[in-house]
Amino acid sequence: MKNIEIYEKIIGELAKFKFTRSSIAYQYLIESIYIVCNDDLTIKNFKENVYLKVAKKYDTKSDNVIWCISKALKIMYLNTEESILKEYFLNCLYLCISHFVY
Repeated sequence: MKNIEIYEKIIGELAKFKFTRSSIAYQYLIESIYIVCNDDLTIKNFKENVYLKVAKKYDTKSDNVIWCISKALKIMYLNTEESILKEYFLNCLYLCISHFVY
């Protein structure tokens, strides 16, 4: 799959959830998923292999990337229809970033 196709697939899947698409957190999330799609080994250390790369791209700190994505996921979880969440995450009471990204 080409890079643009991967981004289109990611955006298509994320469209099923109620994210604020204009937020920087949404951009961080897309980039994080893209990194994991290109290298499965990145999941062994998200902070170093994913968040740090995103932070460098957007000229910020990895802790900021983590915080923003975490808040975006919490808001999405509250606003997305329960049936859609169950389709993807079964009966998950808490959605952590690594589960969503991977």
